[in-house]
Formats: sequence, structure tokens, C-alpha cells
Amino acid sequence: MFYCDANKVGGVFCPEMDIFEGNRFTMASVPHKCDDPKGKHYDECDRAGCGSNIYDQDDKAMCPDSKCTIDTTKPYTHSAAFETSSSRKLSGIKNTFTQGDSSFEFYTCGDEDYLADMTEYLSKSMTLIFSQWGGKRNDMTWLDGMT
Repeated sequence: MFYCDANKVGGVFCPEMDIFEGNRFTMASVPHKCDDPKGKHYDECDRAGCGSNIYDQDDKAMCPDSKCTIDTTKPYTHSAAFETSSSRKLSGIKNTFTQGDSSFEFYTCGDEDYLADMTEYLSKSMTLIFSQWGGKRNDMTWLDGMT
């Protein structure tokens, strides 16, 4: 109840910042912006968002194998840094994965205008939510179909 996101889950649209959507094979980080609100409600949001999938950056960056930079069968750390420009607009979302002496870094969304548009949402009214979800293998191919 009272949950919203860019895909209208819960029946209402709202801006969304997916910091980590992943499993042991890959992860995606995706900002989703919306149209200008009509009063207190959004009519439409960018359902696909402007995301990046770590597998597209390097297919050996993270996976359940000791040959990968980050072996997801063992503990690792993920940090997300929200970088701003001199005009205090969001200019980058840097993801860093570390495990022992190994690390891998990549940026989410290479569209500077898209990121700048996310600034207002991130600085005002977003709520941090942690959740675990998924479905049958075919339901999750948007995330890990390439693996």
C-alpha cells in the first residue's frame, strides 16, 4: 500500500531510482524520470529508464565464478556515488564493486540531460525501499537474459 514507481506498480506513477537490481549473474542500475506532475500526480514515467547493466560493461565483471573480477559466490561490497556538476545537478552515478583486492567500476546512464532531470527527484521526495522479488526464469530476462 502507498508504493509507487515508474512502472505504475501500486497503481500510481512516480520517479524511481533503482540502485541495484540484480542476482549472482549481473546487476542493473536504472534512474526513471517522469513527466511534469499534474497537481500532485504524474501522468506518465519513463518505464525503461536510462540504465546500465554491468554485464554489458564487462561480462566477467561479476558472476558466480572465481575467474570473474567479483565472484558472487563470496561476499562483496557495492557502493553507489551520486556525483554532481558545478551547477549542483546530478552528472553521474558511479557504481563500485569491491572484493578483497579486486574492484570494478562503471557508470549508470550516460545521458547528462537525463541525469540532470533526476536531480529534483533525488533531492526532494524519494523514499529508500529495499525489496527482494523475482519470478520464473523467463520473467527476469530483462535483467539477465544475456547470461
